Parts: sequence; C-alpha cells; structure tokens
Amino acid sequence: MPNIKRTDAECDPFAKIEALVISKDYRGKGFGKMLLQYAIDNIKQLFYTIKCIKIDVNSNNEIAKKLYESQGFELSPVQNPSSNIMNVLEYVKNL
Repeated sequence: MPNIKRTDAECDPFAKIEALVISKDYRGKGFGKMLLQYAIDNIKQLFYTIKCIKIDVNSNNEIAKKLYESQGFELSPVQNPSSNIMNVLEYVKNL
C-alpha cells in the first residue's frame, strides 16, 4: 500500500493548509501569493517544530499549481489513492 508510512521522517508533524480561496474580483492581483506567504510565515513562527507544509489542489487548476510551485511547493511523491478519484493532488513544502 503506497500510503503506509515506512520511516520516522514520513511521520514527522506537518501543517496542512486546507483551503486558499480568492474571490473572483481579486484574482490575478497578487492576493493569492500574499495570502499563501502569510500562511507559511505564520506556520513557521507559531509552529516552529513543523518541518513540512501540505496543500491539496484540483489537478485541473493550473493557476493554483503554478502559484504553489512558485512558493517552493512540489508535487508529493506519495499521492492518496482516494484523492485521485476526486482529481486532487497533494503538494508539499519542506521547511
């Protein structure tokens, strides 16, 4: 099973950003980037033992994927099989 944790490193605590949503009127103006950076900065400050941040994205949302990648997130090498059914990809950023 691909989602079974095999090492201590895979079991390290992480933060999960559940949603990052920008109103249509404010898209394309840098607010998504600012909000994501604000979330990352706060996670680092408040939860200094966290070594990784995770965020899910619809596999068809190219704009969101580019945003996450521009902020250092990478496609997780281990994807949840049930998320694949819903077209969801997990991105991770190591701190």
